[in-house]
Amino acid sequence: MSEVPVSETKEVLPEKTTDKTGKKSADKIKELPEEVPAKNTEPGNTTIKDSRPAEKEKETKIISADESASLVLIKSNDYDAGSFGGIKNLELTVTNTSKYTLDHVRVELRYLKPRDEFLKAETISFRSVPPDGSQTVAVNKSNRGVKVTFKVISVQSKAISGNTAGL
Repeated sequence: MSEVPVSETKEVLPEKTTDKTGKKSADKIKELPEEVPAKNTEPGNTTIKDSRPAEKEKETKIISADESASLVLIKSNDYDAGSFGGIKNLELTVTNTSKYTLDHVRVELRYLKPRDEFLKAETISFRSVPPDGSQTVAVNKSNRGVKVTFKVISVQSKAISGNTAGL
């Protein structure tokens, strides 16, 4: 059941204000909320809909690759590499060295051939890494590659936006 506005026009009324001495100041314009029909009522009945803008969510700060090096450490376990290629039992661990929760950390994982030639890459995501904590993700096995390299490509945090102390 969605509410539908009765009309698209909004009524605007002046608002009288006074200062500390009691003198009337210039009229201020105050916008009234929209009127919308009440649910399951007779025609002519209305409810008032709040037209104030909703409070914005805290913005998420995207941290540059240079900054992320001081916030995040990444390491792998001793994974298994097949004699003819293939990586299995690989786990990546991200450690958050800041005092803030990191909402989204993206890591580029690169698979390499025997002579360290690039084979393929994939992005591994870590969500809600706690302050001074770590998170480990098991990576799906690959039938190609004999070695891997990895690097942090982005870090996002709502807690850091607007507050850079303690990084």
